Amino acid sequence: MRVIYKYPIAFHNGEPMPDFREVLPMNAEIIRVAEQNGRPQMWAIVPVIPINSGFAPSKDQLTMQMRNFFVIATGQGVDDRWTYIASWEQKLGGFIWHLFEAK
Repeated sequence: MRVIYKYPIAFHNGEPMPDFREVLPMNAEIIRVAEQNGRPQMWAIVPVIPINSGFAPSKDQLTMQMRNFFVIATGQGVDDRWTYIASWEQKLGGFIWHLFEAK
């Protein structure tokens, strides 16, 4: 079984940080990036083990992994070593941002 969890995208002075690190469970799959209440967020599917009262962490969820992300605006250069994750619109100002992960 899997569960969707939300993780923040680093944000400062009204804009996403150009590069940030986030600790995610091993094998977390990012499925969406969007603004929520004016802050950029990413949602990921994470493996869990169902139990009577809810969910227990799976082995993958207990093993955490530091992941490196980069945010660029339209028209900026993309490093060949980055993998595209998603794009989203910043509601205030109408900017389009693009999220990449270093692999």
